[in-house]
Amino acid sequence: MRFFCPICGDRMVIHNGELICLNGNMYLSENMKHQFKKRYNLLDENKSSLSNNKFYCPGCGVPLDKNLTCNLCLKSLADLYYQLIEYHPHERVKNYKYYYFNEGKCKLPSDWLDETTIALVWPLSDSSSSTFSLTIEKESIVNHQDLESYVNEQIHALENELNKFKEIARNEITIDNQPANEIKFSWYSEENEKIVQRQAFVLYNMMVLIFNGTTIDNFNTESDKKWEFIINNFTFRKNNQ
Repeated sequence: MRFFCPICGDRMVIHNGELICLNGNMYLSENMKHQFKKRYNLLDENKSSLSNNKFYCPGCGVPLDKNLTCNLCLKSLADLYYQLIEYHPHERVKNYKYYYFNEGKCKLPSDWLDETTIALVWPLSDSSSSTFSLTIEKESIVNHQDLESYVNEQIHALENELNKFKEIARNEITIDNQPANEIKFSWYSEENEKIVQRQAFVLYNMMVLIFNGTTIDNFNTESDKKWEFIINNFTFRKNNQ
């Protein structure tokens, strides 16, 4: 038998032998659990259907009407209202949304920030003279900052952080028909090895996507082809598909 939280509609789980709503951190008293079990133990298992109503049927998981009656099982919580409110504090209901990954999706609180980093490496081969790696990062935009000022901030930060930083080129490009900025620069590692990078920045859903291509010594024809291939065939996911 499964129960749904009468406050937010989430499915309740058993933790250390007690029923708890994880969404609101609300434990159900033994008396209330007994009342629910007695009242709803003959119900079939139905899927929860959440809405913005304040109370939900513990047996069906659907919103109750203004009289605290369930339209599916026709049972009411009205007589338990006082006990429920006085002895079962429930934290503010969280809003959730799905976060999508290549391997699947996960429902998380909507105030979480998605700052995913994807790292890819083009493997060495007989025809490849140097390694090439690609990262794609996400970063939140603050105060509706425009793309140009964001890129300028990033370049200034790189100048302060990287040894012998040198900006080689800066261009305006498009990524999936969206305006983007591209920079090419070099710097030296602690081992005095020259690193060359190309970065592209594009706005997407109040985030900045940062494409970062890295190679040793210099971008040769092969590295340039890899970079152009990635930038030119990238498309944004539509409707989280």
